Amino acid sequence: VAVALASRRARAARGLVLYAVTLAAAILVAPFLGHGAGSLWRGALHSLHLAVTGAWLGTVVALALASGRAPSAARVHALAAIIGRFSPWALVCAAAAGASGVVLAWWYVGSVDGLLETFYGRLLLLKLAAVAAIGACGFLNWQRARRGHPPHRGLITAEAAFAVATLAVTALLTETEHPEAE
Repeated sequence: VAVALASRRARAARGLVLYAVTLAAAILVAPFLGHGAGSLWRGALHSLHLAVTGAWLGTVVALALASGRAPSAARVHALAAIIGRFSPWALVCAAAAGASGVVLAWWYVGSVDGLLETFYGRLLLLKLAAVAAIGACGFLNWQRARRGHPPHRGLITAEAAFAVATLAVTALLTETEHPEAE
């Protein structure tokens, strides 16, 4: 956050480079401070998961901020174009997040019982419900855009709210002992 705020004061290109380098370092290092510690492969998979979910959900929140409170016809048209261009990126990032998430969940939970009977597993199910809601909102707006209709601002807002909820649950997950450790 500090780097992002500082980059606003710097010239755009220099600030963006500083922000990108700091963000890349955080994506590479942060997983090794939590559940990914002790295993190069788990840490690397966490880094991938963090990068693709950040790219996906960060753009969802940016889209919500760009939608504004009272969009003009031009803004609605621009949002529809953004959704059309963003959809392939979102699909790839969501698929990579899903695939890496399944592997990580298996490593940490290990069974359906672990998913249903542990606090960690129930938090993970809550996260998955929020991610499913994000996907549903995105899918509905994508369908609207494909039919030539403007995006639904309520869906954009809900998608961003579920993204924030996903991050909050993820923060709890990173601080919760997983069944493998019990």
